[in-house]
Amino acid sequence: MNNTPVYLILSYTRLRFNKTYITDDSGSASFELNTNAWNGDSVSLEGRFLLQDPVYVPGTVNVYYQNAYHFIQPLYSTTKSFLRIVRVPGTVPCGKNERVQVDFRIYEKDLSYGPKSVDFSYYVIGKVGIVLSGQKTFLVGSSKMMTGTFFIPLVFTSDYAPAPTIVVYVIFPTGGIIADSAPFSVSMCFKNEVKIGFSEDEALPGSEVSLQLQAAPRSLCAVRAVDQSVLLMRPEKELSNSLPHAQYIRPCCLSKKKIGEMEKSD
Repeated sequence: MNNTPVYLILSYTRLRFNKTYITDDSGSASFELNTNAWNGDSVSLEGRFLLQDPVYVPGTVNVYYQNAYHFIQPLYSTTKSFLRIVRVPGTVPCGKNERVQVDFRIYEKDLSYGPKSVDFSYYVIGKVGIVLSGQKTFLVGSSKMMTGTFFIPLVFTSDYAPAPTIVVYVIFPTGGIIADSAPFSVSMCFKNEVKIGFSEDEALPGSEVSLQLQAAPRSLCAVRAVDQSVLLMRPEKELSNSLPHAQYIRPCCLSKKKIGEMEKSD
């Protein structure tokens, strides 16, 4: 619903405010809120298409819109320390080594009740959950504030794609916590890469050529030979790494009869 008025209802400390926005061409409405007057109270947000629900009239059909709700809790922090993950622009190729940069600023006061070292913990969330976790430790000097940078080496594989997130955090002995998270865009790829090629680029009809197939150990491979025009006429039949199910084909569960039926259908 583009170029349409929508309403935002903001409620806190028994106060209620209504704001009106106009959606853009994509149907989205962006807004910013000033939090100075919230005074650490919980805030509720409600998005509506209509400020008042329509009154039902017998014999007519009313249109109802679903409202959206979001609740904001105040952030409590006992520290002035800070860390930031430097975002990686663009899409990272699958299999590429990447060094994720983390900048930090640590106040010595946050370590006054514990050892003079800082433990940075991190983990990476992929499509199958947490795929990587680790920790880096730095000693704190005698200055009241320590700033620095470190790098987390990552190799993005199919377990990460297409949109992994890295989280870095520190828990201080005083109870304070600093943290940051950053999403990545990783190109789609298969878990096992396969290479295939002929021994000759060109050959005469009736001559012998060999097909060379290379894959990871214990990989199950299948070879299909068709005329190129078939793929041009039916490109949707071609497997692609952008199709999630293409990575999880289970040929063990197909009987010979079903395989024959599939070949006939093709």
